[in-house]
Amino acid sequence: MLSILIPTFNDDLRPLVQNLCHQIQSLETAAEIIIGDDHSDLQDTDKTLENLGPVTLIRNSQNLGRTTTRQLLAEKANFETLLFLDADVMPAQNDFLSRYLSTKSKAPVIFGGIRYADQKPKKSLLLRWVYGKNREAKTARERRDNPHFIIS
Repeated sequence: MLSILIPTFNDDLRPLVQNLCHQIQSLETAAEIIIGDDHSDLQDTDKTLENLGPVTLIRNSQNLGRTTTRQLLAEKANFETLLFLDADVMPAQNDFLSRYLSTKSKAPVIFGGIRYADQKPKKSLLLRWVYGKNREAKTARERRDNPHFIIS
């Protein structure tokens, strides 16, 4: 059983959630997606997201920040296995969730299997995009060859 937790602030999550809902259909276990909206200006996609599948949207009444929103999502999760995804990523494979579930018992924390859009975002989101593409979206071979990285 899997709880997919996505903190967000002013992101269009429809492509990511559609992808995940499609993958959930092929799983042999229960799964849910809980989105923690940190008081975004975007509210027009709320109903669309909740109609896609096993999706719950939690809206903060004020901006609490990424860490607090992640903690709230973990507290709301119905299942023990938690998968945190950033709002600006996309699974690199169509069987990302089944791969995750098949490897989750091998380590307490698992990284990888995501990618960032090739197109640069607007300037206000550029730093996060550059960091994510260069530091987070690593292949299995890159992670195996260099399993530790230092954040300075």
